[in-house]
Amino acid sequence: MKGHAYSYVVLQYRHDVWTGEVMNLGILLCCPGERFLKLKSRRGRGRIAQAYPGIDARALTNTVKSLEHRFGKVEASWDMLSSAAKAGDVARGVLRADASSLQWAMDGSGLTGAAAETLDMLYDRFVGRYDDDPGRDAITDDQVFEKVKVKLEAAQLYKRFERHVVHSEFGDVAFEHAFKNGVWHCVQGISFDSANRERMLEKAQKVAGKMHSIAGAAGSMRPYFVTGKPRNPDLLPQYSKMQKLLKSSPLEPLVVDERDASVVVERIAEAAH
Repeated sequence: MKGHAYSYVVLQYRHDVWTGEVMNLGILLCCPGERFLKLKSRRGRGRIAQAYPGIDARALTNTVKSLEHRFGKVEASWDMLSSAAKAGDVARGVLRADASSLQWAMDGSGLTGAAAETLDMLYDRFVGRYDDDPGRDAITDDQVFEKVKVKLEAAQLYKRFERHVVHSEFGDVAFEHAFKNGVWHCVQGISFDSANRERMLEKAQKVAGKMHSIAGAAGSMRPYFVTGKPRNPDLLPQYSKMQKLLKSSPLEPLVVDERDASVVVERIAEAAH
């Protein structure tokens, strides 16, 4: 991969220094090639307060925000930094290692073509991976499939659908909506309305992994994946990548966005005649 070298370090909160229990609060990423230095941290206090009842979550988040501003000032004075500056060194120069509840850990490095996007990815991986998105119900796979079902019912096709299970030496894979006419046409809704990139990737890999597991035992089968995009516009580039990942999986699945569900219905209608 071509790009600029970067380094990162994780900001952790230690609620009890004696037990060593920690919660990741943010990521500091340093990329000299892009003159980029930024700390991205939690915005909400919900998970912190839930994990540690009685904690002054407001004071903690305000402290972390003040750190963000301090690193912003360091970035603005970039000429004071070395061209080989490392995130861990810069971080510990601003917030020294001591017995306080805020600590730096898990230093890492890599190459990037876009430091801001890499920071978002690392934040999703180390900080926001298991966070809920407050006040928001994610669109489900079933809700995505409903877009197809309505069209199949209008075409008088859905009544011919049934459940189909593919057996292989690695396990069984069930398709809840399948139609057989010479071959099995298996339609699955896949929602990528997720809170972060890592969850989207995990879901796409899981589906692709199932296709790999049945590739040698599926017989005559054609998968159709109808995907639902995330409502967060920042995740749309990741959504496109996940569609490509699904398209590259075994059994040559047809992958379309839910807006193009009629394409799936047309293909199945052709097979039904």
